[in-house]
Amino acid sequence: MDHHGMTSLTESDKERILAILNSWHKIEFFIPFDLDRSVIQDTHQYKKANWLHEDALLQGENIFNFPNCSDGKVPRYSLFLGVFDKNELAPICDKALELDSPSNDIYENTERGDLEGPTCFARIKLNDFGEPLYDEISISTLPWALGTIQRSGLEGLNANDFALAQGRLVEKLQNLANQREITDIPLPLTAQDVFDVCDLLYDWAQFTPENIIAPAVIQWQESYGKTDHTDEEDNKDSDDPIEPEVDILNSFFIQDIERAMREVQAGRISRSLYEYLTPRSPSERVDLYSEEGPGVLQQKLHPGKFNQGHWPDTPEHLMSLMQQFAINMAFEANEKSGIFSVNGPPGTGKTTLLRDLIAENIVRRAKVLASCRTASSAFDGRKQLPLENGIWARTLKPELTGFEMVVASSNNAAVNNISKELPKTNSLGECWRE
Repeated sequence: MDHHGMTSLTESDKERILAILNSWHKIEFFIPFDLDRSVIQDTHQYKKANWLHEDALLQGENIFNFPNCSDGKVPRYSLFLGVFDKNELAPICDKALELDSPSNDIYENTERGDLEGPTCFARIKLNDFGEPLYDEISISTLPWALGTIQRSGLEGLNANDFALAQGRLVEKLQNLANQREITDIPLPLTAQDVFDVCDLLYDWAQFTPENIIAPAVIQWQESYGKTDHTDEEDNKDSDDPIEPEVDILNSFFIQDIERAMREVQAGRISRSLYEYLTPRSPSERVDLYSEEGPGVLQQKLHPGKFNQGHWPDTPEHLMSLMQQFAINMAFEANEKSGIFSVNGPPGTGKTTLLRDLIAENIVRRAKVLASCRTASSAFDGRKQLPLENGIWARTLKPELTGFEMVVASSNNAAVNNISKELPKTNSLGECWRE
C-alpha cells in the first residue's frame, strides 16, 4: 500500500474485483424509481396526486384543474411521464442474459417480488400556472437501459453514453417547447403536450412498454412560504426532520463505480474498497455465540480499550455491552483494515453508538493537538498548498490528519439524524444543556 492509501493488485485480485464492480455497475442502471412509494402512497397533508389516464386525457385539451393558491402557500407541480409496471424489467433482462426460464431460487423470487408496481420514464416540473418547465427534467436510467440492452447488450451501458443520450433528449424537448405558442397569457400543459412528450421519450429510449399504466401522474404540493428569521431560530431545535427533495429518479452510484473500475484496471484500488470487496478468511471470523465467543468479548471489552471520549449525555445512558464492543472493534479495525460495519434494525442504538465514535475521534485529535507547544508546530514546514491570488497554505503534520469525518448515505433521513440533529441542544443530556 502506498502513501495515498492505495493498494496494488495482483492479476487474480484485479479479475475478481472487476467482476464484482461490473455486476454492480450494470445493476445500478436497472434500479427503478418507485412511483408508488414516492408519490402515490405519500400521505403528507400538503401533497396530492392525480392519475392522468389516456381516456381522461382524450376528453379535452386542458383537463388539469390546478388548485388555487391560498395566502402563504406556494404550489409545486411535478408530472411523472410514461408510467409503466416494473414487472416488464425481468423478461427483458432474462433474454439479455440468455436465461431460458425464470429461476425458481427462493431468494431470487423474493427479489423479483420487489419489481412490481408503477415506475416512470421521467419527471418534469410545472410552474404556478401549469406550464411545463422542460429544462427541469429528471430522467430515469431504467427505460434507456432496457432499450440499450436489446440493441447492444449489457456492454452498451455506461454513464458517458447515458449522459450523451440525456443531452439529445434535452435538445428534442427544447424543440418541443419552442413549438408551443408564445402568448402574453399562461398556457397550461395540455393533454396533447403529455402525449407528445411521452412519444418523444419512447422514441428516445427506443423502448415502449407493452402495458402503459397511464401517460402521466401529476402531483402537487402546497407548502408554507418562508418564515421570518425569528421563527427559524425558534424552530432550529425541532425534532421534526426536514426532508429535502432529491431531484433524481435513479442511481447516483454509477459514475463512482466506473471511477473505481478505471482504478482497478490500472492495477490499483483504495485500501477501504479493497477491504470491502475482499472476504475475510475463516480464521479471522469469530461467532460470538460459539465457545470461543465469551473469550473474545472479554478481550475486546477490557477496560484499557474503552474510549475516553463520550457523548455528553445523561450519566445513566451508558453504552450497552454490544454497543461498547462495536465501538472498541471499530477503532481497532480502522487502524488495521480501515473498514468496519455495524448492522441492526431501526431503533437498536446505531446512531447512539456513532455519537460516542464521533466524541472519541474528537478527543483523540485534541490529544495530538495538545502535544503541540505552539500553533505553528502543528504545521508541516516543508509542504504548502496553493490557494488563490498567489497565496499558499501550510499543511498539517501527518499525525494531525486521519481524523476527518464524512457523513454520507443513500438515505437522506439518516444523514439528517447525524449532521443536523446532533448539533442541536436537545441531543445533549439535560445536565449538559445549561
